[in-house]
Amino acid sequence: MISVVIPTYNQRGKGAYMLTQLLNSVYRQTGVIFEVCVSDNDDTIKAVVDKYPGIRYQHNPVKGASENINAAIGMASYDKIKLMCQDDMFNTTGALKLYSEALDSHGWAISDSVHVNENGGTTGKRIANYNPNNFDSNTVGMPSVIAFRKNDLRFDERLKTFCDVYFYYQLYQLYGMPVKIAGFNIAQRFHNASQSRNQPPSHTADKNFLISNGMIPGKTNKVVVAVVAYNRLENVERWFFLWQRCNTANAELVFIVNNDNGKSGEGQYNDGFIKNVKVIQRPNIGYDIGAFQDVCKNRLPGFPDYDYLLWCTDDTIPMAKDFITPFIGTLNKPRVGIACMQVSNEYARHVRTTGFCIKKETASKLRFPADPITTKQHCLYFEHRGKNNALLAQIEAMRLKVVQVAPLQQSPLYDMGFWYRNPEAKRYAASNDRMNEHNKIFNSNVQTTH
Repeated sequence: MISVVIPTYNQRGKGAYMLTQLLNSVYRQTGVIFEVCVSDNDDTIKAVVDKYPGIRYQHNPVKGASENINAAIGMASYDKIKLMCQDDMFNTTGALKLYSEALDSHGWAISDSVHVNENGGTTGKRIANYNPNNFDSNTVGMPSVIAFRKNDLRFDERLKTFCDVYFYYQLYQLYGMPVKIAGFNIAQRFHNASQSRNQPPSHTADKNFLISNGMIPGKTNKVVVAVVAYNRLENVERWFFLWQRCNTANAELVFIVNNDNGKSGEGQYNDGFIKNVKVIQRPNIGYDIGAFQDVCKNRLPGFPDYDYLLWCTDDTIPMAKDFITPFIGTLNKPRVGIACMQVSNEYARHVRTTGFCIKKETASKLRFPADPITTKQHCLYFEHRGKNNALLAQIEAMRLKVVQVAPLQQSPLYDMGFWYRNPEAKRYAASNDRMNEHNKIFNSNVQTTH
């Protein structure tokens, strides 16, 4: 006897269709006694459930996926649990029997799977393997490929995209290595309405949280958000105000203040409104690119060590509370060298040298048109006029990619100065009113960025 537990939600209007296909595959299972438990956080699913016999149903109006998964697990009345995501399916009629038999002598079991598209067509295969020392990638697959004996473990509701990998690790700690059953028994569906594809990647943030709290072994990755300022105290104040209201765990904010001959800006940043944030003064040599060169070459006194550097100017500001995660998540995808706010075609195709994230090992390999950078022409050459040595060209020469983290309409950062200078961008900014909204929130001292 085994419980099939299914957390459900509307899934952008696709939920009923997906659940119907899953339940059809459940009721085709042979050779085993089973129950079906559905925990639904959107009551549009209830009409589908009513078409099938004996399903145990509960309406569970929660917002988080992990909370709903846990509620579904809690509904199980049998000692063996087969978790199924709403948009996945059983790929064979004997799959549930194989899982049940495996759990007679093992604490948890995994299976290989096929990949299917929204219409159920097979697009590939996935071989499931578990490595308890790997916390950088999911080598098992979606939760639908696992089954486990009933226990007190649950998905950690503080995590976003690492929750399945950590749950597998918890099962490993409790039972040891999983048994792998033969065959491609599960169909994992990949489609645009899936929850995993419609939330910012937060694998690094989740992993750092677990390491920091001693929940998994390893070393945390240090994220530094560097903001270069020049004689614009109001922008620095805005950044500090927003930083306090954003999700910035495991990240450090650093202001780099460029001063003309040591005269502009001295003492302005020590008047009490900035607290617990490092402010580094430097001569205004080479503008923001000169400051970036100093950081890349590790010669800016007082600048903290980092694994990931999110580089901004003072007029590039957060537009979301969790503005860091999309950059880190994008940068951690295979062969990505820079995650940026925008790839621009203003002069030539280039990554704009503000609002981008880079790893230290990549930054240390960059070359600059002069040392030190001193002129505006040097800066332009590094940004987009050096055909073979501009920033984007250098990243691609390393056989890495430059990837924009989001369409501009959903960008986690917003460059005020660029929108004001560029007529087309200015029309866009006025049409969606993002800056007006942001200014209103800033001036009213609301406790959130939206």
